[in-house]
Amino acid sequence: MKELERIKIERDETLARQQIENDELRRNRLARLASAKDEKRREHEREIDVELEPAKQRLKRDWLANNPAFTEFDFEKKAWILLRQNLIEDA
Repeated sequence: MKELERIKIERDETLARQQIENDELRRNRLARLASAKDEKRREHEREIDVELEPAKQRLKRDWLANNPAFTEFDFEKKAWILLRQNLIEDA
């Protein structure tokens, strides 16, 4: 009887270790997939920014001329976010 109990305990321990290893592998795989997805999204955003750069420069000049109390930093943080979104939606 003790031998059967020992075998059952060893089997349970093995199954528990395997489950832990499988969970870790799954987490690592999901993390890699999420990372790859994020990188793909960032690359897409970079491509959009390159394409929008001429329009951004023109809009920035106009915006700064019409808003002399503001700086380029203000344009980037306040106006460009909305203008960029509008340009993307209009495309």
